Order: sequence, then C-alpha cells, then structure tokens
Amino acid sequence: MKLEHLWQAIFAVIGALASAYGGYWVGNQPERVGTLEYRIDTDESLKRFFGSSGDVRLSYKGVEQTDISRVNVRVANTSKKNTEKVRVYLEVKDKTRPAIIADFDVPEGYPRDVVKVQPAADGVYAFDIDYMNRTPQFWDAFRFTLYFSGPKTPDVDVKIGAKGLTLRKYDFGSVDTFDLLIRVVGSTWWFLALYAAGAYAFIKYNRIARSLRDAHAKEIMEELLAKPLPADSEKDKYLSDARDKALSLPSFAEVVKAAFRTGEA
Repeated sequence: MKLEHLWQAIFAVIGALASAYGGYWVGNQPERVGTLEYRIDTDESLKRFFGSSGDVRLSYKGVEQTDISRVNVRVANTSKKNTEKVRVYLEVKDKTRPAIIADFDVPEGYPRDVVKVQPAADGVYAFDIDYMNRTPQFWDAFRFTLYFSGPKTPDVDVKIGAKGLTLRKYDFGSVDTFDLLIRVVGSTWWFLALYAAGAYAFIKYNRIARSLRDAHAKEIMEELLAKPLPADSEKDKYLSDARDKALSLPSFAEVVKAAFRTGEA
C-alpha cells in the first residue's frame, strides 16, 4: 500500500468514527422538554376579495361592516412526544378591538370536538385541546382564527397553558439545525481535533517529503553530469535506475528526521 493511500484510509476511519459517534450521541439523548411551535399570519381588508361591486355588503349580527380582517394562528406539536390537555391563549393587545368571530380548525384525522372554545374575557380567547399528537410537518397544525371589524388587524400574542411544554415561534427551514450542529460538535470535538491534527500532519509530511525528493533528485542529476556515461549497452539501464532513484519518495524515517532537524514537526 502506498503511503498516501494509508493516510487516506486513516482519515476515512477517523471521519467514519466521528460520524458514527455523533449519530449515536444524538440518537441516545434524553427527550428534551416538549415544544409547541406557532406561526401568526394576517389578512387585511378582506373586502377587496369581493371586488368593487356595490351589490355585496358585509354585516355581522345585523351590524354593517365597512371591512373585516383576520388573524390566523397555527399551533403544532413538533416535539418528540404526544401531549394532552393544552390550552392556547390568543390575547388581543388592543382591548378596544375585540374579535367579532373566534373560530378554529383541526388537522386531518382529528375530530372537531377535540377543541373546546372557552368564553372570551378582556380580549383573551382561549381554546382547550384534549390532545395533540406530534407531527414532523408544521403545516399539519391546529388553526385558530380571529376576525376583526375594520381593514387592519390588531397585534395578537400567543401563549399556552400546559405542563412540561414550551412555546416558540416557527422559523421556516431552521428545524434546529444550528442547535443540533452545536450539540454534535460539542460532543465530538476530540474526534474533529484528531482529524484536523491528522490533516495538518499529512500536509506537513507531504511538503517535507517533496522537499527531500527534490533535493535528492538534484544530487542525482549533478552526479550524472559530473561522471561520464557508461557504455551504450549499459546506458539505458543506468539512466533508468537514476530516474527511479530521483522519483522515489524518501522513507518515513527520513521525513521524520528531516522534520525534527528543521524544526517543522
């Protein structure tokens, strides 16, 4: 086996060990606190969907509305376990603008009565959810909708009431990738350090080996030029042997001695 192939095999083994250990470490971590994720979307001036026709009028409980708007809140259980008894609170910051309608929708596969709407109080709209199964797809979420009179929506805060659960805002595409990377690097740093040290040693080794080979080739060329060539019958073999010596790599011991001699170890 050539020396460069040995180096490559060593790096491949170290890399495989690092990957295997990282996967094992992540897969055997204790379950973290359950997490619910939410996202808020707003639709303003819904009257525009009906165009400019004067034949369409908006009203709620007999009261004509010049325009309406809505806030959609999606809440999904993206943790590693199912959960029960979750209360979702939607709090309207502007208490002078209560919602005219508070509605909800459930993901496919859930009965609608899994959600219970609680009486509104002081701009707070609460929804009790009997259970929320975990889902890898955020869009497979419970949806809560507040409709407001007027073209603009007020600010709405989302809170939850549940034991052992945390709530965070959904960030499309992140899926805790950075957090996972930090955790893996923190656990496998010594594998990575070993890999980096090996790469550094490999680069240094090659540089010193090439330097020794070039110096050796120069000596052989000078020796060829200083001595007369042998007879024609032996000249080809002589030149072939000289070329092989010039192109041959120095031994590992020679490289190590040279590294210590020049202070490049």
